This record gives sequence, C-alpha cells and structure tokens, in this order.
Amino acid sequence: MLPVRVANTGSEEYFRQQAKAKPEERQMFDKVIIKDALRYFENPVELYCNIMKCLSKEGKLLIIHRPSCINTLPVFHDAKKRLEDNEIPFSDVIKDLKTLDFDVQWEIENLQMTISTKQWYSLLQSKFPPQMEIMSDFEIRSGIRELTEGIMKYESDVVEFDDRLLFIVVANPAEKRRGFPSIKRYNADDMMPFPNVADLHYSMELSSDLQGFVKGKLKKLAKDNNQNKAIFFG
Repeated sequence: MLPVRVANTGSEEYFRQQAKAKPEERQMFDKVIIKDALRYFENPVELYCNIMKCLSKEGKLLIIHRPSCINTLPVFHDAKKRLEDNEIPFSDVIKDLKTLDFDVQWEIENLQMTISTKQWYSLLQSKFPPQMEIMSDFEIRSGIRELTEGIMKYESDVVEFDDRLLFIVVANPAEKRRGFPSIKRYNADDMMPFPNVADLHYSMELSSDLQGFVKGKLKKLAKDNNQNKAIFFG
C-alpha cells in the first residue's frame, strides 16, 4: 500500500494516461482507496472511469468520505459553514457512479469518539478533519477561542462526539449483468430490476378474536359502499 496526498501529485493525469494505454500495457490494481480527497479532483466522473479501467477483474474502488452535512464534530461555526459550502454532496457521488453503470455498495459508519478536550483542540490546530485545510491558521486559532469561550466553556476535561464516515465500494459489473447496474446499501438485494420475478401473494391465519373484528369491519365497509352508491346514482 502506497498512501500519497492527492493534491499536486498528478493522480488524475496518471490514471488518464493509463486508461488510454492498451489493456495489456496498463498498470493494474487490486484496490484503489480515495480517502477524504474528492474535493481535490477537477473532473471526478472522468477519474472514476479511468480508475475502473485500471482495476483487475475482482478489483474494487473504495471511497471514504466524511460528509459535513451529517456530521456532529464539535467544530466552530465558521468552519461548519465553510465545510458544507465547499463539499461535494455525497448523494451526487453515488448518483454519478450509478450513472456510469458501476456496481455500488455504500454504508454510513457511526464512530463514537471520547478524547480529552485538550487533545481535540490539538487536532483542530493540526487541521483535522482534513477538510479543515481550507481554513487559515488564524481562523483556526480564532475558532478554538470561540469554542473555549462558548459551547465548550463549561464542558468537562473529556469531549464525546460521533464521527460519521461514508464508505462507498465500487466494482465493474459482471458481463452477464451489463445493462442492469446495481446500487445497494448494506445487504440489500443484489440487482435491480428483476425481470423474472412474479407478484407475491401472502396469507396469514387469523385467531377467533381477530375473525370477529375483521367481519365487523367488512360489514361496515360494505354498508358504507352501498350508501355511497345510492348517493352517487341518486
């Protein structure tokens, strides 16, 4: 595994050139992981296509994203607003992948965190989460002062919060399923639509108490329907 920062690395151009090469000359990967990096790409849709061309037969693309709109990290007001304004909506990411005919699975993981207040301030100073890189050092210091004098002024030495991460797993569809891209969350059904599935009919045995209740309701319903017909045709 070779982790690299996406910014200024030419990763988009690398996969663009690899995708243009003949299949037997491409550098193939078993897994490609994109973590907290969607905001760096000039053309995410093109990148998705190029990466998928460089995956082995059973290869997977994993996108790890921290959506600001559903997160509850204790950040200051200006940071929360700036992060939301500069973020790619995760629904757009899933929609783009589906439109490209890839098989997509996604899940939101809720990570419960308990750390000291001083450690959290230290993380903010180091610009965590990574999306905080759009904030200047002065803005970070001002924001931490806002927290210490505001909502976290009377907090204990420990802070608890939830960190919500979106995991998207992308694979090339099998040839036999081409034309039926699947998109699912967790262990949902594997493919939509199902061309050969017939209507399902269900039945349930009623107890004696329920039988009397249902019969009474049916009689009332029939009576109401007869009255309505009389009014309608009258």
